[in-house]
Amino acid sequence: NAVGSSVKHTRELDTDAVVRSSLFVDRRESTVNEAGDFLFPKQEGAIDDDHILAEIGDLLTGAHPGRTSPDEITLFKSLGLAIED
Repeated sequence: NAVGSSVKHTRELDTDAVVRSSLFVDRRESTVNEAGDFLFPKQEGAIDDDHILAEIGDLLTGAHPGRTSPDEITLFKSLGLAIED
């Protein structure tokens, strides 16, 4: 889980870690506009918006299966939602 950095100009994970991971987020719109952990790899051309597989709500409702194998590396990027507080 990546919750330490929530601004455009900082990150806690390097590009390789994000690229190797199946990325899940709390809110897609916030991630593509505010999350340095997502924006740095995107600016480098390593990922695009489709790298985000689903929002946390999709996992909780079963709309997306989440992890599909024991070998899969998942990453949850949270910028924070009021409902999480």
